[in-house]
Amino acid sequence: MSATLTGLLAELRGAPALDGAACTGRGHLFDDRQTEETIDTWRHRASHATSICRSCPVLASCREWLESLAPDRRPHGVVAGLHVDQRGRIQQPTELEHIA
Repeated sequence: MSATLTGLLAELRGAPALDGAACTGRGHLFDDRQTEETIDTWRHRASHATSICRSCPVLASCREWLESLAPDRRPHGVVAGLHVDQRGRIQQPTELEHIA
């Protein structure tokens, strides 16, 4: 897929085109908990996604974008090394252990 097409699709989805993002091609790891997924499986997946974010070269830009969105416009799951719940609230990764 060309960079122009990738950027256009990201713009349509409302996400920025962050060239070099470590999550590229791994989107399934960052999704919020699925209904058929156990809490332990999800916590493990979310922890893995968070660790990918920590080493991402565009983490600061991604976090800036996330924080610029109104809570009802934020994607759910792991974004910018943080967890965004169904209400759009941003939680630190350490808070994942308290989610049931």
